[in-house]
Amino acid sequence: SIPSLVFGVEKTKTENRSSDNDSDWTLGFNYAYSVHPNVQVGGRFNYFNGVFANNDVERYDISAVGWFNLNGSDLANSAFASLSLGTGIAQTY
Repeated sequence: SIPSLVFGVEKTKTENRSSDNDSDWTLGFNYAYSVHPNVQVGGRFNYFNGVFANNDVERYDISAVGWFNLNGSDLANSAFASLSLGTGIAQTY
C-alpha cells in the first residue's frame, strides 16, 4: 500500500497591520493498494480553504484512482501512470 497525508498552512500579513490578512490551509490524503505487481487501486481526498484569485474559496475533491507501474518489479523506484475519476464541490464567497 502507498498511503500519504499532506497538510499545509499559509498565512500572509501586510506591513503595519496587527492581524493576519488571510490564511490558506490544504489537506490531502492518498491511499493505494497493490492488486497485481503492475496495478494499484485506491482513492484520493483533497480539501482547500483559503484565498484564490482574491476570492475566499473552499473546495472538496474525492476520486477513485488506478495506478499502473511502468517498471513492473520495484514499486519504490518506478514511474507510474495513473487515471483518476472523481467529483468535487467548490464554493466562492
